Amino acid sequence: MKREAFKMFLKPGFEKEYEKRHAAIWPELKKMLSDGGVYDYSIYWDKDTNILFACQKTKGEESSQAGWNGVPEPEPISNERVR
Repeated sequence: MKREAFKMFLKPGFEKEYEKRHAAIWPELKKMLSDGGVYDYSIYWDKDTNILFACQKTKGEESSQAGWNGVPEPEPISNERVR
């Protein structure tokens, strides 16, 4: 098992859209996570800073981050480095 954490940034003005899109997990995302060995995934949203902090557990020792590269970036979220 490998546990990973990473940060993303929710673009200002997209808060309601983010809530709408994340009210239920999309079937495609669920399959992608499962295919990548992820069996536990959570996102926490700091509404004061719009920083999204994600945690995931994966089977084995390989990072599943590479799988995210093929997923189109949702408009409300920036994958730019958060400082």
